Amino acid sequence: MEVTGRPDNADVWLTKADKEQRLSPPLTSVNLRDLCSVSDNIKPGMCVRSSQVISQEDAQRLGVRTVLDLRRSPVLCKAHPNNTGQLMKHTFFKGRIWFSGIAKCHVRLRPSKEPDHNRALSCQRCTAASKETYGQHCSVYHVDLLPTNVALNILGRLPHKLQFRVLVCAARQQTPEPIVAAAIANPDVMGYFKFYKILLEKARLPLARAVRLFADKDSAPVLVHCIHGKDRTGVVTMLLLLVCDVDPGAIVEDYVRSELILRESRDNNELVSLPGHLTTNEVIAAAASVIEALMDYMTRRWGGAKQYLVRAGLTVQELAAIRVNYMLSNQGQAAEEQHVSAALLASSGSHSGRHRKRA
Repeated sequence: MEVTGRPDNADVWLTKADKEQRLSPPLTSVNLRDLCSVSDNIKPGMCVRSSQVISQEDAQRLGVRTVLDLRRSPVLCKAHPNNTGQLMKHTFFKGRIWFSGIAKCHVRLRPSKEPDHNRALSCQRCTAASKETYGQHCSVYHVDLLPTNVALNILGRLPHKLQFRVLVCAARQQTPEPIVAAAIANPDVMGYFKFYKILLEKARLPLARAVRLFADKDSAPVLVHCIHGKDRTGVVTMLLLLVCDVDPGAIVEDYVRSELILRESRDNNELVSLPGHLTTNEVIAAAASVIEALMDYMTRRWGGAKQYLVRAGLTVQELAAIRVNYMLSNQGQAAEEQHVSAALLASSGSHSGRHRKRA
């Protein structure tokens, strides 16, 4: 029997459990899984998500080619001469010089709006050491989703008492991480929904930088991770899966799954590399209502993930390339560009209509 609309590929007909057993055999790293386990329409072996630690054996078995690290870039990486030179060459502001008079010039620096200037740059230091770290050569990218402006925004939304405690820690050169982590996890103080909202609102450029990597077909297989592989990783993979039209319910299930895995890993003493304040029930929680509310908020605020990413700087061509790279049932670059354009137009129209109705 011929089935239309689905590719003639045996992997399509595997169940999620079959895929995980076949595509992620005896993986030992914490919270590690292939995104094809979320949807039958996601190509296997293209993107895996994990916590901060992955074994060489797992990296080799998965054939990881690109590592997307969503944590803050290590100081040694920032200070590496090759990284500094690369940053100056590719991401510094453009300067325009106007001469007024003979001996006077004014230099105005403006952020470039070109997509090339918001591309993630591979860390030369970590890439050079990747064979030692991951057992094979791969390109390593640090895309910090908590840069200074986002961190300050989070601090500004905390109660004054907690702000004071954070500042005291900073003055004493102590890490305020236990205070901030507990505050973010506590819905009475902030909660994960508000935290993720801040990421969407204040970390648009780094989020776009991270998702843009998936438009490069040569980057796969991509390993995405942060600390737990739950929060920052969860937001990035949510955007990727929504671009690929994955059912929101499946995304919710995948998000909730992180808590179950992290709890089990903690009980099996597999989170010993993490400090105690990052392994509490509150911090590793992943409630379905949180990610549901986030997707609903994104739809109401921007019209959807595609609309959000376009506002963040991605092009229609890049979104179409992501769909071609990651969807089994893609229709090719040209057709996907038309599909994305139509979806953006429809979303923009309905989004404007909701605003007019509300007004």
